[in-house]
Amino acid sequence: SLGARVTTLWLYPAPGGRFNVNRASQLVNMIKEQTGGLDIYVHLMPNARSKAKGESDPELPEEEAGFTLPSDMNAYLASVRELATALKGKVAYYSIGNEISGFSWKGTVKDYGTLLAQSASAIKSVDPNAKVLDSGMAGLTYALTIPNTLYQAGKTAEAIDFFRRCTQNHVGGLKKFLPISNESQLKAMLADPRVQKTIQLSDARFKEYCPYYDIFQLHDYQGWQTMEEVYDWIHEQMRANNCVKPIHVWEIGYGRDRNLPYDVNEHARSVTKILTISSAEGAQTIIYFPLTDKGNYARGLLTPTNALQPPSIAYQVTVAKLTDATSAEKLNLGDGVWAYKFTKGTQEVYALWSNAPRTVSLPVSASIARVTKINGETVTADLRNLMVDESPIFVELEVKP
Repeated sequence: SLGARVTTLWLYPAPGGRFNVNRASQLVNMIKEQTGGLDIYVHLMPNARSKAKGESDPELPEEEAGFTLPSDMNAYLASVRELATALKGKVAYYSIGNEISGFSWKGTVKDYGTLLAQSASAIKSVDPNAKVLDSGMAGLTYALTIPNTLYQAGKTAEAIDFFRRCTQNHVGGLKKFLPISNESQLKAMLADPRVQKTIQLSDARFKEYCPYYDIFQLHDYQGWQTMEEVYDWIHEQMRANNCVKPIHVWEIGYGRDRNLPYDVNEHARSVTKILTISSAEGAQTIIYFPLTDKGNYARGLLTPTNALQPPSIAYQVTVAKLTDATSAEKLNLGDGVWAYKFTKGTQEVYALWSNAPRTVSLPVSASIARVTKINGETVTADLRNLMVDESPIFVELEVKP
């Protein structure tokens, strides 16, 4: 009813895992039937992760929690082949693991490459049309990798500034490194062995891991304000290493540490901005997480009793306006204004917001058009004198043949 088309399922194919092949196949069938045909993408987990003592966030867990290579790779790969055979025609996308980092992966960088390469080979040996994704590193890893890139380029102030902005609402497991306000603190964080390993795992996605997967997976809970910079960095790494891949976003949402105040209307505005930017950046699949709010760091669209609230309504509106868009372009309508033009069939759809109230003029021939707010309200507005503010709006125009 929200307009979602895809969900993900975690499966544990190792012998003795939580889902045997028959149960996994039955579960996929049940989900498809009960949701009217929702597509299912699968995280293949190499083994169960034990939760660290006192761990409050699943991103960047403490040392004692983690994933490793299966103890018996031959048995594991046999289970992967059996599972992929059972799910052929039902599941087309497989992610190998979830949020591998220097904090969660207990093996070496080469070990994860082995898991990725051999899992992909096992899947494709029985389902050549299946697509494989990397693990989708946690959103917080970009608070490490991007500052590292900036610092290595001699941009110390920019590195510190990006870290601050990237973690201002959700610092999660990186709290132990705070504060980061000068070069010595930045260097100390980047020198931490777990951070160094995270950077190496991230680099490997664009280098030695590149032949082993088909689609790059992005996770992000850090906020719409830094999202374009994250996409720009990913695209640059792809180009620089000749490893250009499509992008799927299997986890994206509104991250806010529990010690910070929460505004449900700000969450709603952020939902539309997150989805709009990701759509404009070419993400082929965008999966919002979670659907139901449980009060943890990633805030859900629905209330705890699964009722609609401003974030879920904003999600419905945005999905209705942007789903099936075939192209996107960012427009320059002045400082502090965010404007995107999407082409969708016979329509042009414009998404707009600004940091402060102001009027703008859309570069179109029409003077009057329908405007939809993120609460679903529709009004008629003058496109030569269009009022925009921090709450996004959508403008829809018919395109003449």
